[in-house]
Amino acid sequence: MKARKSDASTRPEHTVPVDVDRTAARNGARAIRRLLALITSAIFLSVLTGSMVNVMLPLMRDDFSASAAQIGWVVTGFALAYAVGVPLYGRVSDIFGVRRVFTLGLIGFAIGGLICAAAPNLTVLVAGRVIQGAGGAAVPALASVTVARMLPPGRRGSAMGLVASSVGIGSAIGPIAGGTFLRWPEEFRTTPARARQSLRG
Repeated sequence: MKARKSDASTRPEHTVPVDVDRTAARNGARAIRRLLALITSAIFLSVLTGSMVNVMLPLMRDDFSASAAQIGWVVTGFALAYAVGVPLYGRVSDIFGVRRVFTLGLIGFAIGGLICAAAPNLTVLVAGRVIQGAGGAAVPALASVTVARMLPPGRRGSAMGLVASSVGIGSAIGPIAGGTFLRWPEEFRTTPARARQSLRG
């Protein structure tokens, strides 16, 4: 008499439903879109603020009775901190995580803006710009790291294209937007709101 086969051997192997696969794919695509929105909005903010400040330099010079060389430190201080910070953030993100460091960078950028807005003299203004540069350096450094780590090879080219587009748009809009402010502290007071909007992206 033949032994009866167990029910387990006759059951079909468990397979993942097609709907589950589709849901996972949609969720993954949604996460990528949110990631790209965060990166592009943060880079747009950084470039926009820099180009707006350039328009405000003559007003700053008049308020502080500074020479052209002295007021130039408003831009130079930011650029130096930015240049030093960019290569450091990649290493720091390996230790503390990209999202956390990215967020802290934008917070530093916003705090620097508030210091600039309340600056009673040129020295404090330059210090605020240095803090802004140190925080803003997280944006381009971690944008490249994030795209390389989180996106599949077939999506990286288009993602970097969006990043480059945000740089161009920020550079073009910045001088126009800067001209709408009657006083330069007003421009810096809006920095926290723009940084918060970028984090929500």
